Amino acid sequence: MSSIGHSEEKEACLVGQAIWATLPDQNSEFVEAFIEGMRQFSRPISDEELRAHFTREFEAEDDLIIKNELIAADEFFEKLAKDTDFQSAVPKKVYYRVLNKGTGKEIQGTRWDIVASYRFESQDREFFLKSKLKEPLPLTALMLGLTKGMIGMKEGGKREICIHPEYGYTGISPIESSTTFIVQVKLKSITPSAAEEYPTEPNKFILSRISKEQLEKEYKSHHLKFAHAYGQSAWGHYRWGEPAYTLEEVISHIYKASQGETIDLSSPEMQKKLVDLHWSLYQKEDNSTSQQSENTHPQAA
Repeated sequence: MSSIGHSEEKEACLVGQAIWATLPDQNSEFVEAFIEGMRQFSRPISDEELRAHFTREFEAEDDLIIKNELIAADEFFEKLAKDTDFQSAVPKKVYYRVLNKGTGKEIQGTRWDIVASYRFESQDREFFLKSKLKEPLPLTALMLGLTKGMIGMKEGGKREICIHPEYGYTGISPIESSTTFIVQVKLKSITPSAAEEYPTEPNKFILSRISKEQLEKEYKSHHLKFAHAYGQSAWGHYRWGEPAYTLEEVISHIYKASQGETIDLSSPEMQKKLVDLHWSLYQKEDNSTSQQSENTHPQAA
C-alpha cells in the first residue's frame, strides 16, 4: 500500500485513488471502458442517463441469471429421470418420491379441497418457505407443479416433490419464477371440491430459446456501455479540479491503483481530504453555472 507522494501530484493521486476505490467493477475491461469514457467526455451526463445505462445492464444480468437457473434445472431433472427413488408426474418437469404412503382418502384428479403443510426449498436446498394451512384450499389453487405432484397422495401421506420452473410460481419476480423448488408436502385431509376449475398453463420462458452465449454477449455489451457512461459522468464531476491536475494525470493514478499501488482512504485524515475535495469541486461547478446564467440573462441596467 502506497502513500500520496509529492505535493505537485497529490491532487491527481487523491482523485485517481478515490475513483479506483469506488469503481463497481475493477476488472480490466471495465476499467478500460471507464477510462475511455473519461477521455471521450464531451458533456455532463445526467443522473437519468446514467441510471438508464445501469438499468439495461441490470436487466441483462437478470436474464443471464435466469438462463443459468433454467440450465441448472434441466440438468437436475435429467438426473431425477434416472433416479429410481423418484416417480414422474410430468416427464422432465415434475418428479416426486414417497416419504409416507398414508392410509386415508386418495387424491384422484384435481377436483379436491385439501388441507396440508408445505416446506419449500430451492434446488440447492436453501430454505425458502414453510406453510401450514388450517383451512381447505382447492388443489388447483396451488402452483401447477404441486397440483400435478400431489395427485395420487393419500391422507396422512408425505411426498417430496421436485418442480421445474416451468411448473413453478407465476406472477412474481422473474428470478424467483425461474427457481427450481423441492417441496415436502404432508397431506392432512381432502374433501371433494365445488370450486370451478381454471386451466393452468406451464410458464413460458422466452430465454429458453436464446443461447447462454448470446445472453453473455449482451450482458457484457451493456456492462461496458455502463462503464463508459460512468467514466463520462465521473470526469464530468472531477474536471472542475483542473488545472490542479489533468485528465491524464488522474488516469495514470487509476492505472497505478489497478496495479496494486493503493492508499488507505479510510482514515479520518483521508476522509476529510476527500470531503474537502468534493466540496471544492461542487463549489466550482456551482460558480460556473451561476456565471453562465448571468451571462445568458444579464441584469437590466
